[in-house]
Amino acid sequence: MSRSWPVIAALVALGCKGRVDTGPAEITVSLGSNPVIEALVPDPTRIDVGETTTLHADVWDPDDDPLAFDWVAGCDGTFDDPTSGEPAFTLATVPSDGLCVLSLWVTDPNGGEAEGAVQITTGPPVTDP
Repeated sequence: MSRSWPVIAALVALGCKGRVDTGPAEITVSLGSNPVIEALVPDPTRIDVGETTTLHADVWDPDDDPLAFDWVAGCDGTFDDPTSGEPAFTLATVPSDGLCVLSLWVTDPNGGEAEGAVQITTGPPVTDP
């Protein structure tokens, strides 16, 4: 939802012969809201090299503006479409700590922005001996 506030200002107009006219003017200032990231959900939450997780971004905009998505991986791998709200990420190599952070940057055309991240576990499943 946009927020608007009326502002009263004095308008000064100079005429051709230097005559000054004054009068009231109303200016409305509208400020848009930032998108809201409710949740980032990977499925599955653990992948090994060559495996894929599908990410679901539960995102909305209070102003109902169209949203643009930009996913970035903190580990070696690829997104099928990093501009999608539900991309697939395929792991190329297992990070040394076994964790990978997948970050999302969301923007709207009026300058609103939000960012979030989700961590997945990587590597082969742990089995009990």
